Amino acid sequence: MTRIVSLIILDNYTVESVLKIILPMHICSVMVWVFIVAIFSKKQFLLNFSVLGGILATTAFLLYPAVGLNKQYMSFTCFYSTFSHSLGFVCCILMMTLGRVKFEFKKIWQPIVCFTVMFLWGALLNFVIFPGSDYMYMIKDPLELDLGGFPYQEKSF
Repeated sequence: MTRIVSLIILDNYTVESVLKIILPMHICSVMVWVFIVAIFSKKQFLLNFSVLGGILATTAFLLYPAVGLNKQYMSFTCFYSTFSHSLGFVCCILMMTLGRVKFEFKKIWQPIVCFTVMFLWGALLNFVIFPGSDYMYMIKDPLELDLGGFPYQEKSF
């Protein structure tokens, strides 16, 4: 819904500005798109990947929020982000507890391939489509976690 509103209120319609609104650029939005495609295509491996990736992404957000819970006063965007990530977390937990996903060790290669494709998508966004951007937090560490050896090139201040 926010993408539609953003397209409506956009002042300067360029290919770049429209792509920045439409394309999934962050891990959580990629997981939402994959989840939607998995439901409509009825592909079990996509559903497995979206739930696994979704639980990782939403848990990371809820533990270390980049937008929302880390603010003293929450704007609509912060509230929306916190609500949507919480809802995504609950959906992933429900999909697992209700048996809608099936994790089999012999098919572990499927989510690994999907995570690799997602990482390549992030690299494509950062270095080819929008050079110098930091989608999926591949370049800067927004939370300054100092993960020791994680390939952040610089700290964000």
